[in-house]
Amino acid sequence: FSPNGSCIASGTYLSRRNSVWLWNHSQNQEEKRLYEKARLEPDLEPGTILTVAFSPDGQLLVGGSKSGSLIIWDMLSYKRVTLADNLSE
Repeated sequence: FSPNGSCIASGTYLSRRNSVWLWNHSQNQEEKRLYEKARLEPDLEPGTILTVAFSPDGQLLVGGSKSGSLIIWDMLSYKRVTLADNLSE
């Protein structure tokens, strides 16, 4: 849940892209999808987003992938702020 409780975020892998789906809690419907092109791992597995978390002020959303990458999105513009790779090493 977002800090104000209005949005739910869930991570997935869809159409060869890491995806975060944002859901409007009060209207019980999908609000937005955030995508990041998947990076293939040495065993050819995509870096599926396994966990998501909002910043305390709700301005940022972080997605953590199976590959050890973090993707950070700005929640006002829905644009990617940064990508940190190979954090599992």
